[in-house]
Amino acid sequence: MSDGYAMAAVTAVLRARLNARLVASDVGAVVGQFTVTSTPPDLIRPAQGNDPTQLNLFLHQVTPNASYRNSDQPSRTMSGRLNRKPVLVVDLHYLMSAYGAQALFAEVLMGHAALLLHEEPVLTREHIRASLVPPIPAPVAASGIDEQVELIRISPEAISSEEMSRMWSALDAQYRLSMAYKVSVAFIESDVSPGAALPVTRRTITVLPTLGAQLTGVSVVGSDASTLTMADTAEITGTGLNTDGLALRFGELNHSPTPAQIRPSGISLPLADLTTAPLPGLVPLRAVISPALGIPPVPHAALVSNTIAMPLAATFTLVHTPDTERVVDGVTYRTGDLALTTTPAIGARQLVTLGLNQLGAPAGSAARQYNFSAPGDNGVTPPAETTTQVIFRYTDVAAGDYLLRLRVDGVDSPLSIDGNGVFDGPQVTI
Repeated sequence: MSDGYAMAAVTAVLRARLNARLVASDVGAVVGQFTVTSTPPDLIRPAQGNDPTQLNLFLHQVTPNASYRNSDQPSRTMSGRLNRKPVLVVDLHYLMSAYGAQALFAEVLMGHAALLLHEEPVLTREHIRASLVPPIPAPVAASGIDEQVELIRISPEAISSEEMSRMWSALDAQYRLSMAYKVSVAFIESDVSPGAALPVTRRTITVLPTLGAQLTGVSVVGSDASTLTMADTAEITGTGLNTDGLALRFGELNHSPTPAQIRPSGISLPLADLTTAPLPGLVPLRAVISPALGIPPVPHAALVSNTIAMPLAATFTLVHTPDTERVVDGVTYRTGDLALTTTPAIGARQLVTLGLNQLGAPAGSAARQYNFSAPGDNGVTPPAETTTQVIFRYTDVAAGDYLLRLRVDGVDSPLSIDGNGVFDGPQVTI
């Protein structure tokens, strides 16, 4: 594989091959003294009003090779460690121009040069080794382009007159007879040595029957309610739930139900059993099967079920602190604080509001409704990320009895119902 000197080596070989062909063809007998160079065209200056008799090969562009562009991806592991040498594979684009001190000299040089590149469109390893000799610098000669996987091929490129005009304008040089060629491919390999993993000493193949769990729903045991609280027992329904190594994942929290809680088509799980309570709201719920694999057997999280949303409501206790009031048109309006201590805790980035619905509105009057937002970050003080107390400031609420609903990320706290099927709590007197 070639190294960082590869581009220079390719240019040196092409220049040497062109010079050798012009000498072997005895072009000098017609045009006199000539040179083969690889310099930018703007550096070629007329001498005493006449162009030099010169063939110039200018590398004007380098592009990634489309076929090999992603052949070595990825070259690093997830931890960033190098696992193979990165290889840069490029195409080289040359502009070959001919200059003549007299009429027809440029055409003579271009004709012989173009014929060589047509007859020998591949740089063989023998051509490369024969061309990379002094005075070419030793590092360029040792670049390794003769040992790369693929041979170097030369093909003419069609460039429109408009593109050619732009190129010569960019070079700030006067246009001369030119042809464009693409040389591909050059492999440039890093000299960084990747780490090598230890060999495998034993191969173990474990064949398991088809495993898989699917969740279909979650509700409160003994109720049709779909919104749960931490005091409820969740009835999680699905298929394939009695598989060994099954655990439930509430968001990012894992919990393994006991065998007594698991049935083939359902799991009855008291949410109070969870070591850590998830945040209220719509909790992503999945089943994860981790069969024991390997020697010694180690659980692997091999299969994950579909995800369903478990609506988890926050419950609360209330401390009401009124402070001011005023009377307008015979109606008393009060201002104060409602401090709610919640179960479970609420996150700083959750959307939290408190709704008040009036009970026992005066005859002929519509029941009043209010909605208040929690303070910034729900009152969480860094570095903490959650809080169990949210204080809502209410302003100018008409005096009376109100139902309270705490909404966290779209899930409302439950309301109690009396014997007549009417909501009766939780409530507060303002």
